[in-house]
Amino acid sequence: MLTSYNGWTASATWSQIGGIKPLVIRGEPYAPGVRAGDVHFFFSCLMGDIDKLVEPIDEGHPADDWGASFRQNRNSNNLSCHASGTAVDHNATQHPNGKRNTFTPTQAKKIRELCKGAYRGLVRWGGDFTGTPDEMHFEIIGTPGQIKQWCAELLAFASRQSAPPPVANIPAANLGPQPWLMLPPVRSRPESFQRWYNAYPFRPALLPVISPLANNFGPKSEDALKKMQARYGLVADGIDGPLTKKVLWDLGWRG
Repeated sequence: MLTSYNGWTASATWSQIGGIKPLVIRGEPYAPGVRAGDVHFFFSCLMGDIDKLVEPIDEGHPADDWGASFRQNRNSNNLSCHASGTAVDHNATQHPNGKRNTFTPTQAKKIRELCKGAYRGLVRWGGDFTGTPDEMHFEIIGTPGQIKQWCAELLAFASRQSAPPPVANIPAANLGPQPWLMLPPVRSRPESFQRWYNAYPFRPALLPVISPLANNFGPKSEDALKKMQARYGLVADGIDGPLTKKVLWDLGWRG
């Protein structure tokens, strides 16, 4: 079978690669969707984070957010990752192929932090292409096994029995709604995070009370988030990606 240049099986007949599932963020589709299964779950998390932490999906312009498409790569002579349902294009009219610096430096930094941190280098942003830039573009570069493991680790928080209380009381895993993905960024709710952290029973074992409370996410808040991540076996990067959001949700933070 054919493969796109990231090594994933590709086909003009989507059923041959397991089907395409619609990907919708805040009512806006990445038409017609992405590869079903782990890839869909992965992109649901990633593009939800891009929408909330980097740049909102351009509501009212559904024609400029794209998913699967069986075609050649625009910039080289091989099958695009879109041909395997493992790539999406975000707000394409704002970030046209071939142009650089269509995101602000702060936005570009956050994209790179997400790709390398919470998403463990399993996804590549087109703004970092060494040839023609494609800043609308996000493509999976991890293997099927790596993507499956990432998804499994996120869902495992729902079934883990050996974690410290109260995480041990998390209900059984399921593939239904994942409400923690809708949590606002911690940095947008600094006082709420600080109050929650100060009141939580594990706090004395990690860091002192955060005082005084402040309406900004400073070094103390970042250290608290990193300590919480380390306690629950996450990468202590201070980024509240989907794995961190799942723990925060299970520990009772609601934004």
